[in-house]
Amino acid sequence: VQNTDKYGFINRNEDWDRKNDIIFVGDSYAQGQCVKNNENLKYLFEKENLNILNLAIGGSGSLISNAIYREYSQKDVKTIIWFFYEGNDLIELEEEISNVFLRKYIDNRIFKHNLLQKNKELDLFLEDYHNKLVSKSKKNIADWESNVFKLNKLRNQFYRALEYMFGKNDNVVYQGDLENFVKIFEIFYSEIKSNNQELYFVYLPEHARYLDRKNNYIRDIHRSKIKNLITKDY
Repeated sequence: VQNTDKYGFINRNEDWDRKNDIIFVGDSYAQGQCVKNNENLKYLFEKENLNILNLAIGGSGSLISNAIYREYSQKDVKTIIWFFYEGNDLIELEEEISNVFLRKYIDNRIFKHNLLQKNKELDLFLEDYHNKLVSKSKKNIADWESNVFKLNKLRNQFYRALEYMFGKNDNVVYQGDLENFVKIFEIFYSEIKSNNQELYFVYLPEHARYLDRKNNYIRDIHRSKIKNLITKDY
């Protein structure tokens, strides 16, 4: 179980009122999903007497990470660590870029929804959204029970795994929106520099890289292009 702060991140509420050294952005790896609280990255860094504000959220692609940084980042924190996961960050970006709301963070470099000041509104919205989901799930309980007994989801995952293992989709196993990632990175980096902050970019390899070597040429192309991008002299 992960305890979250008043904004939904895995910090303590008092972490927002102190002087922080580093901000994390990224997805579940940086957030520490499925990791014990005393073993996640935030805890390990803080054992070294570094104050961490963790703004990572599971399922975040590059555009959501940029939006979170713009809305919640503390400008007096000098170091930003962006955890990029090779496995799905570019793929998730394909969906994010089609979201009209999220596109505003690209189309307008100063766009903010001022979420820090609208936290009560967000809480009410999320509570209402949660209640609707619960109500909907109760209405569909029969379908849910049917799926459990038929193991439909497990079967689907099994079939997807077989396709993956036997290479029926060799050319689409690892794809992603590299073109828009370049745009987002340049926007993200310019914001960080304008705030006199320093960016550390952590490239996390996908575990399949070591199991599915026949598709590594695609991963290597993307990794090489991303490396050239982040080491460019801006």
